Amino acid sequence: MKRLIIAASTAALLLAGSISAASAANHVVIEQYGRGNGNAAAQYGEMNYNHVLQNGQLNSGRSVQRGYNNFLNMYQAGTNQAAGASQWGNDNYGVIGQEGVNHSAALTQTGINNIAGIAQFGSNHTATTDQAGSNNAAATIQVGDGQVANTRQVGDGNMSIVVQGGM
Repeated sequence: MKRLIIAASTAALLLAGSISAASAANHVVIEQYGRGNGNAAAQYGEMNYNHVLQNGQLNSGRSVQRGYNNFLNMYQAGTNQAAGASQWGNDNYGVIGQEGVNHSAALTQTGINNIAGIAQFGSNHTATTDQAGSNNAAATIQVGDGQVANTRQVGDGNMSIVVQGGM
């Protein structure tokens, strides 16, 4: 009976540890090379760091952070890549960089004092930034032909910059 109780409590401890939310200062680093790769990362708490790198074709990445003082960086190179990120909370930084052809990037932030940035180099890219809250800043830079930039901000004291230039 004692062994059964120890085994059950050990299993409960391991199960609870494996499904509990990340609390603070966690790091996620994902690097993928090739074709048709996908990834997803979720972090909860404060001062988390998320870095995603994808190089190739037809790759996609999705990251979510909930809390404050979080940093998210996604970079994709190649063709037909898709990056999506969401941050809920205050004082978060989100950056998506893409280079190549036919990429899409979407960055959503909800809260105050957040900063969002999307940079795309190449042709036929779409960038979408959506911020809800106050004192947020968003910047989109696109260099190349056939670019589309969408920015939506709801709240007070927000600032947005969009720069587009051909090659």
